[in-house]
Amino acid sequence: MKYSTRLSDAVHILVFIQQSDSTTVSSADISVSIKTNPSYVRLIMANLKAAGLLNGSRGQATPELAKSPEEITLLDIYKAVEKDKPLLHLDTHTNPECGVGVNIQLALADYYEQIQKDAEKYGFKGAFDGMYSGFDTREEHWGFIATFLNTTLNAPVREPYLNLDEILKGKKYGEQYQKVSNYIQKNKDKKILFLELGVGRLTPMFIQEPFWNLTFSLPDAYYISVNAEYDFLPEQIEDKGFCILGDIGKVLKDVNTRMKRDQASEE
Repeated sequence: MKYSTRLSDAVHILVFIQQSDSTTVSSADISVSIKTNPSYVRLIMANLKAAGLLNGSRGQATPELAKSPEEITLLDIYKAVEKDKPLLHLDTHTNPECGVGVNIQLALADYYEQIQKDAEKYGFKGAFDGMYSGFDTREEHWGFIATFLNTTLNAPVREPYLNLDEILKGKKYGEQYQKVSNYIQKNKDKKILFLELGVGRLTPMFIQEPFWNLTFSLPDAYYISVNAEYDFLPEQIEDKGFCILGDIGKVLKDVNTRMKRDQASEE
């Protein structure tokens, strides 16, 4: 099973920036340490910047921490990159030849292990056991949080995710995926508009980020998001797209009305 390593990678990025002796630190430099691609690093950095943990100017490789290291907590970083999604996993595929890459797992492992021990010690039985409890100590509080995370990670997969898993394994999905891939490859040098309608923030790595990366990578790709709750767009593609915060039905109706009006004026 593939787990998210965003928390680990985000800490890695912040430590790399803080420990760097160079006056410039690019996403390409950091990607070598994490052993990933620069576009992924830029997306994580955009989340950290949006959360007020990182400063930097677009197009300039001069990022810096927005707060002192002592003021930044793991919870701050976790909320910045995972939002409400509960995951605790280390990225073990970093570069062993990099000083940060070889030590980041060791630095985080003790914290992760202690959280698991607290869960076992205080004996919470399930994700909702203790949800409304008044905890006497921070250890009890962390014990509950660890149990909640463990339950979320290891509970049996239920509907609708089982259906989704079957869809992703099915022949029809494979055919449609190939069809879309072929279309994008064929038209990669032409103007392409990616239109996002009402996508939530639970699993952006599956739905939004692939198209954000395409928008960033393709020369004439543009991205428009229509959403009633979220108006987030990565800084790296802000000049290639925009967000409309509003009801999807109303927005599409307004677009349709405007198109008909423009067509009538041309006749």
